[in-house]
Amino acid sequence: MIARSSPKTWLFKNDDSFLVEPQMLPQPEEGDYVGPQNLVVLLEGTFNSYFAGRKIPDKPDGTPAAEVRAATSPETRLVVTGSSVWAADALRNRLGYVLFANLVDWLSQDERLMSIRTRGIINRPLDLKSEVAKDAIKYGNMFFPPLAFVAFGVARWRWRLRSKRRGVHPILKKS
Repeated sequence: MIARSSPKTWLFKNDDSFLVEPQMLPQPEEGDYVGPQNLVVLLEGTFNSYFAGRKIPDKPDGTPAAEVRAATSPETRLVVTGSSVWAADALRNRLGYVLFANLVDWLSQDERLMSIRTRGIINRPLDLKSEVAKDAIKYGNMFFPPLAFVAFGVARWRWRLRSKRRGVHPILKKS
């Protein structure tokens, strides 16, 4: 068990995938499970096959499935999470990113990778005192690349137009 919710949480059915007002959560009703919930669980070991001692069903197209099967899996690692939302936010949140990266390393069965990467994850913001400099860098990064791309396109278009007026396009000339 890696993550568990607080004892004051409960499970409820939510038909909407997005709550507009999270402060307006419904209160627990009769029959709702109230208490800590498992959020991230790790499983490791060998697992018994569901099909051990059972007939393997045919494929959807009607062809018979292969009869080769193992009674147990090889040494396996598995991570089960309560939701995938945290993984989508992992790139925006440093701690979520570290958790996601470490889980991937653990699943690859090489814990040495965790110690290498976590040393290298450092936030290195620019140390700018002036708001003008911060704004210049921010808007320069937003507007310079597209404007440079457009300027290059216009220059290339003008060059091709001038070449066509002279006659044969230089690229099509044979030496």
